[in-house]
Amino acid sequence: MKLSTTLVLLLLVGGLIAYIAGYERHLPSTTERLARVNRPFAFAPADAVDISITTKDGTLKLQRKGDSWQAQAPYQDRANPEWVAQLLNSLNGLEWRETVSRKDMSKEDYKRTGLGNPAALEVSVLGEGGKELARCRFGGKAPYEESFYAAQPGEKPDKKGDELLHVTKSTLPALLSKNAEDWRDIKLVRLQPDTIHRFVLSAGTGAIEFTREKGKPWQLIKPIQTAASDERVNAILAAVLNMDVKLNTASDGEAKTANPALPLMKVTLEADGQPGPVVLTLHPVDAGQEVPAEVTNRPGRFLAPPKLTDFWRLQPNHLRDQQLARIPVEGVIGVRLRSLAQPEVVLNRESGAWSLKRFGKQEPGNQERIQALLDGLNGTQVRAFVTDNVTANLGPYGLDQPFLEIEWITKESSRVLQFGQGEQGVISAKYRGEPTIVQVSPFMLSISPPETLKWRSGRVLSANMFAVQRVVVAEGTSPALTLNYASLNASWSGTLAGQDITARINSAAANQLLNRLVNFDAVEWSTNRTAAIEALKNPTLTVQLLLTDLEKPGGEPRPVLLTFAPAASVPGQKPTLYHGRMNDEPDTFIVDRATYEALTAPMLKVDGEQ
Repeated sequence: MKLSTTLVLLLLVGGLIAYIAGYERHLPSTTERLARVNRPFAFAPADAVDISITTKDGTLKLQRKGDSWQAQAPYQDRANPEWVAQLLNSLNGLEWRETVSRKDMSKEDYKRTGLGNPAALEVSVLGEGGKELARCRFGGKAPYEESFYAAQPGEKPDKKGDELLHVTKSTLPALLSKNAEDWRDIKLVRLQPDTIHRFVLSAGTGAIEFTREKGKPWQLIKPIQTAASDERVNAILAAVLNMDVKLNTASDGEAKTANPALPLMKVTLEADGQPGPVVLTLHPVDAGQEVPAEVTNRPGRFLAPPKLTDFWRLQPNHLRDQQLARIPVEGVIGVRLRSLAQPEVVLNRESGAWSLKRFGKQEPGNQERIQALLDGLNGTQVRAFVTDNVTANLGPYGLDQPFLEIEWITKESSRVLQFGQGEQGVISAKYRGEPTIVQVSPFMLSISPPETLKWRSGRVLSANMFAVQRVVVAEGTSPALTLNYASLNASWSGTLAGQDITARINSAAANQLLNRLVNFDAVEWSTNRTAAIEALKNPTLTVQLLLTDLEKPGGEPRPVLLTFAPAASVPGQKPTLYHGRMNDEPDTFIVDRATYEALTAPMLKVDGEQ
């Protein structure tokens, strides 16, 4: 063979191989072919625009209109979107379990499939331009569990030209068998709650109107302008949007007689993406009866649940913000408390820490109490809305001269909440410059004491443990226990009644005492210092610390003396609270029994203890 001939043959073989490879690449694989055989339909449910369901009772025609499905025959109404979605998804996921040619079945077997019965179920799905996406006919039950006989009208016959019959496991026949009326949407209104920006309840000449900006809470606009209760307004909206209704089949003459004592109720909803307001009309009926209803964006008359009769009892105050305050706690940089009998309490926050201004100086504030005040105000619920009258006489509520004002300050603004005590001790509150007066629980006064001292940090003593040289504890008439601390090796030595007791010292107990003393906290600062100082003239416990100034090595150590005495006592019982004082400071403090007993805990080992 000539070389040229060999080269031509090689080129032809190479081209044939390339053609076959390119052609087969576009052919379905064996797995894909089997999948196509087993799953007859493959379409995106979003592409469906028309659905026809034929039963023995007739044909139901559904058509997509925008984001919803509408029934076009045998009636015109909105269809149940959940059922439509179930139908499309189930049809799209349909699988053939078995396939057989019709010629392989006897007449009796074919009759049992029910596919030749004119009453067999048939569903058809079309896309844009009338393109058929799916068409299936369902007959009777097959021998397998939850399986049915099915046929695909228009399906390509087998190689011998015979019709193919299939067995499928599906819930579609049960869904398709439903009465056409059952396909009506059971929700009277289909709107997304977060898209609604205006909501109005009106009956007769009265109206309650709410509006909100995107991402912000509801505001009550009519009959007064104030904050609304987001939770309660959303609950009313949920009742409207989630209620299940049914078709009102009664004729005009047979319709339920409206309650003549009540007017029609109109519920107006305005939502983003809607061409106009959606208005529900509710007809008043006696309690316990279903409520006749209509809506502007849907034909027909419906019956809503009896629970909707509660709408006629709604009052503006029911839907107002029931929270006394909504303080942006993290943004507050200042708090002021003003009272009739005490100086102003001035609290400021800088770098996340609160300070108290006393005697012209800043000192640490009580972080926990300030946080509890802000959280407590936010957690206080209004007991009753008393009046919104701007010209109301404040005297009866004690608000002409508030006994307490609480102001919170942010970088942008400040608000002042005033409290007054009216008749029969009722506590009322209002915001300065605003007309609304509310009634609140007296309990909230416990979180806002007007005494400046109450807002001082509870830390009595704060020292570095490495600065401690000595601790001397003397309880009652017992000999003083002297404990010397060597910070270099964290060791203890000591004396008791002139005797060296170093070997008996319980180092763990001594370390616990040291840790408690260098960060010593009081339960409360005393507002009645006279009684405290009088009691401390005869202390039942003294604790003295000798502290080195770590910044000035070799300097004179500084003594700190803590004295304690019972705040009150009942014969035969241990006191529950004790007065305390550091050195000769003017402020005295209170500690509880647990703290007192921790200071008097045994520091020495008992005989035989290692």
